[in-house]
Amino acid sequence: MTNKKGEAHQQRTTTQLDPLTTKGEDKLTTLGYTFDATSVFSDDFPPLPAGVYVVQMVDSDLRVTKNGNGKYLRAVLEVIGGEYAGRKFFDNINLENPSTTAVEIGHRRFSQICHAINTMQVRDTTQLHDKPMLVDVGIEPAKGEYAERNKVLRYRQRDAASAPAPTAAPRGNSGTAPWKQRPAAQ
Repeated sequence: MTNKKGEAHQQRTTTQLDPLTTKGEDKLTTLGYTFDATSVFSDDFPPLPAGVYVVQMVDSDLRVTKNGNGKYLRAVLEVIGGEYAGRKFFDNINLENPSTTAVEIGHRRFSQICHAINTMQVRDTTQLHDKPMLVDVGIEPAKGEYAERNKVLRYRQRDAASAPAPTAAPRGNSGTAPWKQRPAAQ
């Protein structure tokens, strides 16, 4: 578009206000559409029931503690057998900490993983990935703002001939596990 002098200029575009917004306010709180949460799969799962599971570590990284004076291994574990196959949960293992007790506990836990997968020398945590092992899992009760969650009690070597199926029963009375449910088509 050109003006009277023949110079090109851009036409200002205006956005139509949604009838639900208050005119004159700069703050936008209206989506402009209705979001239907039932059409999106939620990944909020209750903790796994306490029991023994066949798992493998599928991801890991070293993180700095909240107060900045230590490091811990954040391990992502995935159940690879039984009804809960595909479920993931986490374990945090102290590796560096001013508390010698925390470090001793963390090193024992790290050693359990190494023995469970028969990897005795570790330089990179990816060496621990994708190797089946048994994990005894408990449930840590809710504390403050945090909901109940899984807690790894022990890592053990998996004996293929005698590996137990998960011993825990599913929660609730739904026939389909929550992490396998998908929203109904609209």
